[in-house]
Amino acid sequence: MLSLFSTDSSKAGFRMHKMQLYNWGTFDGSIYTISPESENSLLTGANGSGKTTLVHAMLTLLAAERRMRSFNQSAEGKTKNERSEESYVLGEYGEETDSDTGIQTAQRLRNDKTKTYSIVLGTFKNEDRFVTLVQCRWFSGTELKKSFIIAHAELNIQEDFKHFDAQGNWKKVLRQRFPKRGSKDLIEFFDGPKEYSQKVRHYFGMRSEKAQMLFNQTISLKILGSLDDFIRNQMLEENDMEQEFINLKEQFQTLSDTHTAIEKTVKQIELLQPVQELHLKEQELRKQADYYESLQQIQPYYFATLESKLLTDVIEEANGQLATAKKKKQELEQHIANTDERERKIDSDIRNSDIGRQIAELENQLRQLEVKKGQQQDQSDKLNEWLRTAGYGVNPSKLELERYQEKAVQQQGVLENELAIARRNLFKMENVLLVQQQEYDQLEKEIEVLRQQKNNITGRVAQIRAEVLEHCGASADEIPFIGELIQVLPEESKWEPALENLLRGFALRMIIPTKYYQQATSFINENNLRGRIVYHHYHKDEGLGRMMKADKESILHKLEIKEDSIYGNWVYEQLLQSYNYAAVQNVKQLQQYDRAITVQGLTKNKHRHEKNDSPDVKRPQQYVLGWDNTAKIKSLVKDLAETEKQIDESKRQVKKLEGTIRELEQKQQVIGQVLAVKDFEAIDWKTTSNTIQQVTKQLQDLQKGNKALDALRKQQQVLREELRQLKQENEALTERMGGMKKEVEAWNLSAQRSEDIQRRYGASDVQQYLPLIESYVKEEIDYTIDLDVLEKVQNQVRTGIRKKVDVYSGDVNNTVRQLEQAMRKFKNPDQAALHQQFPDWKNSTFTLSDSAEFVAEYIVLLHKLQQEELKEQQQRFKKYLNEEMINRMSSFKENLDAEAAKIKDNIGKLNQALKAITYRQNPQTFIQLDCKEDLNQQIKDFKYQLNNWKPNLAEYQRTQDDSILENSFVKIKTLLDDLTKQETWRREVLDVRNWLKFTAKEIKAADKVTVHRSYTGTEKLSGGEQAQLTYTILGSAIAHQFGIHSDGYETRSFRFICVDEAFSRQDEEKARYLMDLCRQLHLQLMVVSPAKADEVKIVEPYISKVHFVYRRNHRDSVVYDMSIMQFQENRAKYMGKKQVEA
Repeated sequence: MLSLFSTDSSKAGFRMHKMQLYNWGTFDGSIYTISPESENSLLTGANGSGKTTLVHAMLTLLAAERRMRSFNQSAEGKTKNERSEESYVLGEYGEETDSDTGIQTAQRLRNDKTKTYSIVLGTFKNEDRFVTLVQCRWFSGTELKKSFIIAHAELNIQEDFKHFDAQGNWKKVLRQRFPKRGSKDLIEFFDGPKEYSQKVRHYFGMRSEKAQMLFNQTISLKILGSLDDFIRNQMLEENDMEQEFINLKEQFQTLSDTHTAIEKTVKQIELLQPVQELHLKEQELRKQADYYESLQQIQPYYFATLESKLLTDVIEEANGQLATAKKKKQELEQHIANTDERERKIDSDIRNSDIGRQIAELENQLRQLEVKKGQQQDQSDKLNEWLRTAGYGVNPSKLELERYQEKAVQQQGVLENELAIARRNLFKMENVLLVQQQEYDQLEKEIEVLRQQKNNITGRVAQIRAEVLEHCGASADEIPFIGELIQVLPEESKWEPALENLLRGFALRMIIPTKYYQQATSFINENNLRGRIVYHHYHKDEGLGRMMKADKESILHKLEIKEDSIYGNWVYEQLLQSYNYAAVQNVKQLQQYDRAITVQGLTKNKHRHEKNDSPDVKRPQQYVLGWDNTAKIKSLVKDLAETEKQIDESKRQVKKLEGTIRELEQKQQVIGQVLAVKDFEAIDWKTTSNTIQQVTKQLQDLQKGNKALDALRKQQQVLREELRQLKQENEALTERMGGMKKEVEAWNLSAQRSEDIQRRYGASDVQQYLPLIESYVKEEIDYTIDLDVLEKVQNQVRTGIRKKVDVYSGDVNNTVRQLEQAMRKFKNPDQAALHQQFPDWKNSTFTLSDSAEFVAEYIVLLHKLQQEELKEQQQRFKKYLNEEMINRMSSFKENLDAEAAKIKDNIGKLNQALKAITYRQNPQTFIQLDCKEDLNQQIKDFKYQLNNWKPNLAEYQRTQDDSILENSFVKIKTLLDDLTKQETWRREVLDVRNWLKFTAKEIKAADKVTVHRSYTGTEKLSGGEQAQLTYTILGSAIAHQFGIHSDGYETRSFRFICVDEAFSRQDEEKARYLMDLCRQLHLQLMVVSPAKADEVKIVEPYISKVHFVYRRNHRDSVVYDMSIMQFQENRAKYMGKKQVEA
C-alpha cells in the first residue's frame, strides 16, 4: 500500500513548466523565461540581482488577491523596502536625491505610462495537460489597469501577446488563436482577481483559498509559532455556517411572522373586547332608555283615562247640586221682590212731605261732597308723597305749592343732566362687561382645547387640523403643526417673546407626508374651511440629515427641536433656510447682519425692518411653540381667574349704575308729578270737609223736628237692611252657581281633552304599554288618586320618568362616546411601540368607520379573529414549529456537529499519513496531530442554547399547554437574535474550529503509543527543532490544502512550492530534511538562494534546473536558464561572476 509520501508518483498533479516576464520590475524590454519543466530547480544570484522580483511575479500569478500575499516581508517577518504592483510595472530600481531640494524621487526603467505595459505568464503542466496563467498590466491615464487570463493550453508572450494594445483588441486576436473546443473556452478573461483566484483554485484542485495563502507563507517559510493557531487557521477550512445561519434565520422568519401575526391578533382581540363590552352595555342601557321612553309616551294616555273616569263622577254630582241651587235662587228672588215693593211704598210716603223733600236734597248734597272730599284727599296724599320724595314739606298751602314748583323746574334740569351721564356710563360699562364675558368664554374654550391636546395651538386653525386628521384617519404625530416640533430652550426664556413673534406664521403651518397628501389636499380644496391654513408636502428624501450647521449667533441655538419626530431634520433645514436670524444684543450689532433680531423683537431682513409691540404679541397666552402646553394652560387659567374677577367688578358697577338711574328716574318722575298739579282746589279737601260739617248740621236739625217722619224712616231702615241681606244672599248664590257652572264647563273641557288624548293612541300601543305605566304608578304612588291630586301625581310621574330617560339617555351617550373612543383606539392606536411591532396594523383597519352605528363591523371582526384567524394562526404556528423549525434547528446543530466530526476525521487522515514520516532517528518517532474539545465560556453558553431550545413534546401532548411551545419559540428567537446582533460572537461560536484545541505529539515508532514529546508550538524549541517541526506541520498542511492524498496519484492537485533562503538559517541536516520531505510529499520545489557555494552544494543532489539571475549596470536584470549539468560544468563562470548590489 502506498503512503502519503511515496515517491512513485512524481509526475502527478500540476507543476510549474515555465514562467515568462516582460517589463516586470528590473526585467526590462525583453521576454525572460525560466523553465523548470515540472522538476525541482534552484533560483540563484547575488543579493539585489532580481531573484525576489521574479518570486513576486510567481506569487502574483498564484495569489492574485492582495490579502493573500505580501511583497514586503522576509523569512524572519521583517519588512523590506515597500514594493507594489505599480512599482514593478514602472521598473523602479532605486532612488536619487535632488542636490538642490534634497527631495528623493524613484528611479525607473519605464517612465512613460502611455507606452508601458507588463506581462507575467506561468504555464503549469499535469502530465499532458497545460494550464497557463497570465496577468497583463497597463495604464489608462494615471490609473493602472489589469487583465487576468487562464488558458487551457501552453502560451508564450512572444507569439501570443505580440498584438497587445491598451484598447483590448489583443483579446480578440488571442481568442481567434485559441478558439473554443466544443463548448469549452480555451481562453478565459477576468477583470478582477477574486473570480480569477477562484478559478485557479478550481482548476488546480486546491481545497480553499488557504492553499494560496500557504503558498505565500511557504516562500518566506516563517517559524510556525502556535500550533493551535496554525492548524486552525491554515490547515482547516472555515466551515460555511454563516450561510447555514442565514438560511435558518430565513426559515425562522416564517415562524416569527406567524408568531407576530398571533401577537397582533391577540392584541386586536384585546382592543376589540372593550368594544364588544361597551356595545353590550350600550344595548342594555338603550333597553332601559327605551322602556322609560315608552312609559313617557304612554303616560298621557294613562292619566287621560284616569281623569275621564274621575271627571264623569264629579260632573254628575255637580249637575245635581246646580239644580238644587237654581230652585233656591228662584224662591229667594221672589222674596226680594216683595220686600223691595214694601220699601218703595214707605220711601214714597217720606218723599211726598215738605221736610222729606228738604232732607232728601241735603242727603244728596252730602253724598256729592263726600265723593269730592275723597277725591281731593287721594290727590293730596299723592302730592304729599311726591313732595316728601322731592324733599319738600307736606300739606302745602297754595302759595307754598307755587314755590315748590318753581324749585322743581330748576331741579328737573339737574336731574336730566345727571341721568344722561349715568346712562352713558352704564352703556360703556355694559360694553366692557360684554367684552370681558367674550374674553372669558374664549379663554374657557382655549383651556378646554389645550387640555385635550399637548401643543399650544388653539382656535380655528387647530379645528381645521382636527378635521383633516379625522378625514385622513391620521394621528397628530403624523400630521403635526411645525410649532409642535419647536420650543425655546428654557435657559433662553428672555428671547421667547421675540422668537414667538418671529416664528408664529411658520409654527402654524402643518406638515403633511406623502401618505396623506392627496387625501388631505382633496379635503382642503373641496370644503369651506372657514379659516386659513398653510401646509407643507413632506417627502421622505427631504431632511435626511443636518449637513449644514447654523452659525454660533443663530437663533437656532436658542431653539430645541423635538428629537423623536421624523420631521426633526426637515424642520431644522427649513429654519436654517428661512429663519437663520442672528440673535444680537443691540442695534449696532443689528447692522452687521443681513438677517438679525434683537431681544426686544426688532427684526431685520436685508433692508426690511419690523417690530410688533401689539399687546397680544408678548402675552404667553398667545404663544404657539412647544410640545408641552402645561405652562400655557397655567397662564390661561390665571388669566381666566383674573377675567372672572374683572367680570364680577363690572357687574357690580353695572348694578350700581342701574340703581343710580332708577333713583334719578324716580326723582324725575316725582318732579314731573309735582309740576303736573295745576288746580289747587283738586287737593283742597280741608275746605270741602268744612262744607260737609255745615250740611250735616242742617240735616240733623231737620230730622230732629218730626216724630211721624222719624217712625217712617226707621221702618224704611229695617226694610232696607232686610233687602240688603236678601240681595247679598242672592248674589252669593248666583256667584256660587256661576262657579259651579264654570267648574262643570271646565270639567267638560278637561274630559274632552282627555278623550282627544285617548284617541291619539292606537289599540296596539295601549295594549302593549298601558300595563307598564300602571305597574310603574302603583310602585311610585302610595296614596289615593283623585282630581285634587291628579295633576300633582301626573307631574310627579312625568318628572320621575323624564329623569330616568335623561339618566339612561346620558348613560347611552357616554357609553357611545366610550365605545367610539374604543373603536378609534383599535383603528388608530396611538402607541408608538404598537406601530413599531405591527407596522401593517392599519392595513386591516383603515376601511373601518369609527362611528358607533358601524360597531357591528368590529363585532364581526372580533368573532372572526376569535373563532377563525387566531385558531388558524395558532395551528399554523404549532405545525411549523413542530414539523419545520424543530427539524431545521436540529439540522443546524447536526451540521455543526458534523463539521466537528469532519475536522477530527481530517486530522485522523493526516495522522495516518504522518505515521510514515520518520521525524527523529534516535529514538525513531513520528508526529501525530491531536485535537480535543476545549470550550471557552462563550462557546459553552452557545452550545447550551443550542441544546436547550427543544420543547418537551411529550409533556405538550399530555397537557396541550401552549406555553411549552411559546417558551421554545422564545429560546430559538433569543438564540438567533443573539447571533444576529453579536457578529463577532457569532463568527466565533459558529466556527467549529474554535471548539477544538490542536497540539502535536511525537510518538515512539516502536510501540506507536508512547508519547516521546508533546508540542503546542515552536516558541521553546531550538532553531533546528523549530525548523524541523515547521517543515513537518507545514508540509502536511500543504498536502491537505493542495489536494494531495496518501496515494500521490491525484492528477487534479497542485504540486509546486517555492522556498526563499531556506538554508541560510539552518544546518545541513535540517536543510536535507526539508528536501527529502518535499520529495516524499510529491512536491515540485523551487529553492531560492544566494549564489553561495556551501548553500548551492546542499541543494544540488535534489534539483534538475538552475535559474541564474544577474543585474547589469546597476539597472536591469537578466536570467539565465540551464540544467544542473550545465551549471556544474560552468560553476566557476557563474559563481565567480561579479554581482552588482541593488
